[in-house]
Amino acid sequence: MPMVSQIETSIDRNIDFEPSQSCRRSAFPSGRPKMDTARGFCQQVVTLGVLGLLCVATLNFLVDPYAQYGSRFVAPVVQPSRAEKVDLLSVESSDYDSMVVGSSRVMKLEPNCLNEKFGSVFFNAGVNHGKPEDYLALKRLFSTIHGRTLKTLVIGVDEVSFLADATIDARLISHPQLVSQVHEALSLPGRFLRWQQLLGWQQTIASIKTLEALWGNRAANLKQSFQRDGLLIYHERERQLADGSYDFGAAIEYNKLEYVSLMQNYGSLSSKRMELFRLLLAECQLDGTEVIVFTTPLHPALRTHLLAQTDTYLERHKEMIGFVSAETNAYGGHFVDLTSLDIFNGNADDFVDGIHPLEANTRKIIDRLWRQSRGGRRHAVQ
Repeated sequence: MPMVSQIETSIDRNIDFEPSQSCRRSAFPSGRPKMDTARGFCQQVVTLGVLGLLCVATLNFLVDPYAQYGSRFVAPVVQPSRAEKVDLLSVESSDYDSMVVGSSRVMKLEPNCLNEKFGSVFFNAGVNHGKPEDYLALKRLFSTIHGRTLKTLVIGVDEVSFLADATIDARLISHPQLVSQVHEALSLPGRFLRWQQLLGWQQTIASIKTLEALWGNRAANLKQSFQRDGLLIYHERERQLADGSYDFGAAIEYNKLEYVSLMQNYGSLSSKRMELFRLLLAECQLDGTEVIVFTTPLHPALRTHLLAQTDTYLERHKEMIGFVSAETNAYGGHFVDLTSLDIFNGNADDFVDGIHPLEANTRKIIDRLWRQSRGGRRHAVQ
């Protein structure tokens, strides 16, 4: 029995034996290899993600579907009107001494018609979504390129010209010649928005579709272009208007949705854009440049819709008229409010949509501007 008891005691001791730390490390490996594997996997995922974002950013920068970066390797899906107008102004404008500035709503003012009325040589420098920072940049650029001041500057304005929440247009910032002329505008909101949009889904899809069309040799039909004097030609729309296939109803419905959205949160005019407008007038006065300012007309259906659906449209319209007319008068310019067609005997049928008049109306506008500026009165609010 003592022998059996001794054996049992020995077995119990072996069972209760606590291995040393070194034995535990050799017998039971730690979880570090698993942790290292997980860490490496995470690093690979992060690296692939960063490379993916870099590829998307590079694609959008090089294709530049919205003409925000000035790459100009591929034709964008939007019209880069600022770049095109600068090119025309630089190459073809040796005889120009006067300009029209504004948004796309002035693009159909014919320079030839202006030349006949005013005895000058006009260039139409209207640009998409043009605002006071664009007017000032283009006016200064003209003098920089040609070494002379303008004889006459015609400015078309509207409520959206002074929109407080509107960011500075990326197509202005991305154009070195223009942005160098208007450093005062760089404090406007949205200076870096185009870089934030570099990874945007919508822009990426537009880039891919642009490349698909390019690789498939599917040349897009030229929808519109500019003559050498800056006049806009609607190729596609004018064909449709001629053959009766143009859907004017759809065009004006789009404008209604667009402008109601713009006006809903439009609390006041932009103080910065008002400051830039004053600066433009002051420089023109110093240069001896005649200034003619007018409000661009709306189609009656759009104006009626805005009056019925928003309170802010009429408020901002009155505020804009009061500001622009007072400042234009103070700096010795001519002003006329052409919002209503009655003022210049316009025709509602001569619009391509709710905001863009055709030549039949713009010729009447030019005649009204000529009579206003040559009729002895410097200021007229209708």
